[in-house]
Amino acid sequence: MSASKAVTFCTTLDAVRGQACSSAESLLWQKIALDSPPIGARMPFGGPYLDQATIDLIAQWINEGARESCDEADPCNDATPPEFAGVQIAGIEPDGVTARLCWQAATDDMTAQADIVYVEEVEGGLTRLAAVFHSQTPTEVGPVRSMRTTDFDLLAQFNSPLFANSGGNRTAVELLRQSTLVDVGAGSEGDLYYRTSRPAPHNLFTNPANLWEVGQGDEYPTGLPSPIFEFRTEDDPLHPDAEPVAGVDIDYGKTTVAYSWNGTGWDRSQDGNPTTDADGTRIAPTTVIIQITKYTVSQADERSPHAITTGVGDAWILSDGQVVRAAWRRVTSTDQIDYVDATTGAMIRILPGQTWVEMPREGDATLR
Repeated sequence: MSASKAVTFCTTLDAVRGQACSSAESLLWQKIALDSPPIGARMPFGGPYLDQATIDLIAQWINEGARESCDEADPCNDATPPEFAGVQIAGIEPDGVTARLCWQAATDDMTAQADIVYVEEVEGGLTRLAAVFHSQTPTEVGPVRSMRTTDFDLLAQFNSPLFANSGGNRTAVELLRQSTLVDVGAGSEGDLYYRTSRPAPHNLFTNPANLWEVGQGDEYPTGLPSPIFEFRTEDDPLHPDAEPVAGVDIDYGKTTVAYSWNGTGWDRSQDGNPTTDADGTRIAPTTVIIQITKYTVSQADERSPHAITTGVGDAWILSDGQVVRAAWRRVTSTDQIDYVDATTGAMIRILPGQTWVEMPREGDATLR
């Protein structure tokens, strides 16, 4: 819960348990997560609303049986499940996919096929992924989660990309409408999304090929992105300032991330666990960029951080077992983010392959 406001819900545990194991069917979850719940208004009435991390935590509690204490058995995993009397609301998801195609997620199904993955700080020291698909088309991506205002500036560099998402609050939706991103989210193209058997809100998925097909229509003014990086070959010499490095550790607050050089790529771990794709593939990008980022308060939610992605800042470029201490620069949100030599201003060239861009605050990343 927010430290600045305590919230009391006028309900009973039995009422919540009547819809346990499926937060999407829970009236409690619908009232705190949906702008237009099936009964009454969104709560707390008149706002400010709970941050997404808290909503997700309540959803997890409901999905695990709405237990009064952790000593109770989990009714959702009993041999004889309880009877539920929830209200089924089809096609509603309070969360987000992103861009050329980009996809917003908290976990990593099919991210091994993404060209670029951005890692943004969100509420409560957690993170979200914005995965950019351009050269490959996976058959399925997800879980699709909610938009953040950081996305609108960050992804504008892809020249009116398709932006897949599960939704957002009214302010975020209006800011998306004013941005250069092309909304093909669940709110505008709901027929192209589907739910799996996973617990909500981690069960919304889509097929990018269908989104691309829709995005080619005249009503969607998409453009071709400019090259984001400059590449070198394996035979080209390393940057003169390159230093050997074993990896990097990042602390976003609640989420921790680590990369370790394995001889061909950077093995990624999150919260002490290996990061893997849906098919078990270990995520080990060719290049990792640490883009030291300042955050301000989001216009859509005072509890949500908003990354400042224009201006200049420090950047570490990890490639081929080496690190180059560089800089990033960007004049406007429609310009690409350049990663350059801090002294000469020349572009830092990287090896072809997948690139992950982590966006921690100053002091929250450590090389090792």
